[in-house]
Amino acid sequence: MSEVSRPKRRGPPPRPRIQAESDQPLVLAIDTSGPMEAIVLLQGALVLADQRMRRPRRRGTALGVAIRDLLAAVDRTPGDLAAIAVVTGPGAFTSLRVGVATAHGLARATGAPLYGYDATAAYACGVTAGAGRVGVLLDARRDEVYTAIFEPRTADELPAATRTLRLERPQDFIDAAAGSGPLLLVGDGARLYGQLLTDGLADARVGHLEPTGPALAAIAQHAGRRQQAGEAGPAPSVQPLYLRDHDAAKRDPKPC
Repeated sequence: MSEVSRPKRRGPPPRPRIQAESDQPLVLAIDTSGPMEAIVLLQGALVLADQRMRRPRRRGTALGVAIRDLLAAVDRTPGDLAAIAVVTGPGAFTSLRVGVATAHGLARATGAPLYGYDATAAYACGVTAGAGRVGVLLDARRDEVYTAIFEPRTADELPAATRTLRLERPQDFIDAAAGSGPLLLVGDGARLYGQLLTDGLADARVGHLEPTGPALAAIAQHAGRRQQAGEAGPAPSVQPLYLRDHDAAKRDPKPC
């Protein structure tokens, strides 16, 4: 049976694929502060990889392997990293230690500067510029939330906090924010206590812009700008951010 010849399609040539800018820094961003473990690789303004997984608990070696595999998937190696950003918390004690320790290990091995960011600022980065003031509420368990309020975000800078990070009850946040004007509420704590918050704050609404966690691409981009500006990574000061004592420290010592 003879093959049927088909006419070639005519049209404009295909557009070139978007390529990473080789002269731009390759930045790794890590977040283990919440239930979603997230890793982002960014070069210039281009996100090369964005991996998010829900895991009950991981050891640092497993996170390190995940980072190595993600780099290999985009034909990069740890030695190519120009900067590393890590979300320092607040969040779960064990997972924060794993994420920050892994970031420190990579920074020592590669010589890349290490920059730390708190989770509420990273969540606020997920809100588009022009959305107005942002209130971030993250579930801290025990009927408490980690909270902060930010001014509207500009295109290139992190949003500025007008009410800094703290641990409090949802009603305390309502009392503090009452009468301050329109407020977009984001984070798992905002969704968990959404009805209470909107009942208590007439000008507030709950957003769902970044349901899976902080906007790591924005954090990575900011870290890349810091690296290009020659800012040395303050590695010793990048430590897990805890606003509550570890539960284990409160337990009565067992008798010998």
